Amino acid sequence: DVHVNDRVLTHKNRFCKVNSTFSEYKNTVLLKATGMLPTTTTAEHPYYVVSKEGKALTEPHWKEAGDLTKQDYVGMPINNLEDNPHNLTEGMCWFLGRFIADGHLHKVERKQRKDSYFYAVIISVGVHKLEPFKNNFNIDYKVSYVPHGENVVRACVYSKQLLEFIQGLNLGNKASNKKLSSLVNLPTKLLTKVLEGYCSGDGYLSNTGWMETCTISKELALSLNIAVAKVHGISSTISAPKVKPTTIIQGRTVNQSQIYTVRWSVSKNRSMSKIAKGFVWHPVKSVECTGKVEKVFNMEVCTDNTYNVNNHIVHNCKPWSVNGSREGENCEKNGNLAQKLIDLILHKEPKAFLIENVKG
Repeated sequence: DVHVNDRVLTHKNRFCKVNSTFSEYKNTVLLKATGMLPTTTTAEHPYYVVSKEGKALTEPHWKEAGDLTKQDYVGMPINNLEDNPHNLTEGMCWFLGRFIADGHLHKVERKQRKDSYFYAVIISVGVHKLEPFKNNFNIDYKVSYVPHGENVVRACVYSKQLLEFIQGLNLGNKASNKKLSSLVNLPTKLLTKVLEGYCSGDGYLSNTGWMETCTISKELALSLNIAVAKVHGISSTISAPKVKPTTIIQGRTVNQSQIYTVRWSVSKNRSMSKIAKGFVWHPVKSVECTGKVEKVFNMEVCTDNTYNVNNHIVHNCKPWSVNGSREGENCEKNGNLAQKLIDLILHKEPKAFLIENVKG
């Protein structure tokens, strides 16, 4: 889904432009890291890792997926951006978090009135959660509470302005496509309110201090993982237990979607992951050959030449030539030849040019 000129998050915790994308069919492996979603990749794709060295950890370095062992930890950057381009208040941030948990946008054409629409931002609130919702509702819009069945009340804000504002934030409108989107780049204080709003709807706090949320949106689960690391400075775990394709609810057979569970300790890091150098490092569990030839994707990223897959940092194509000195695998020091070629071509604008590709 990534296109040229999109910007992706790199290992330097900044967004860099995508210069090109490509795909091919290759033999694949399945990489599993503790507390994270498994990733199908190729054995030669470089990951950003630290490794155990006695009781200490090495400096971050690049290592091919096929060479990873249980002594390695794959890295996820802790978002350090502090952007608030829409001047969001704490009250609006809490409301947006609750919208991601239980809200949807409603826009329907009025009967017998051409080009006239009815607009509503609707949040479904359980009756037992209604009082806390009212206590935290703090935005400059009027809200109406409408009963919806025995156990649910709909909090409705009838506003075209608010509906279009939320649409512009690209937070999704169905349970399956909800996400935090650019809200993860908010200042930590405001992102904390987003997380609080979301957890007030979809969160469960256990007696032992663990917060647990469930969603059918993979992208939301991954963005919650990023938000927790930024807000609390700890690691959360994502799991996707297998579910049956159908189940029976009140005598009816209904389809089931994949469920993603995000879980973290609200007081301290109690996972097996390490927090160091501005990253969360997840221990590698296994790298297994799938025995399949599958379509895999890659991209060329400007300047940093890295991007994230399932929140883990990977490098794009190896920057060295098979005939070069190949002094180690420090891509920052020895590589980036492809990007320099692109820059040279763009600057000189030759009528033709010839490039010999790296082996593989």
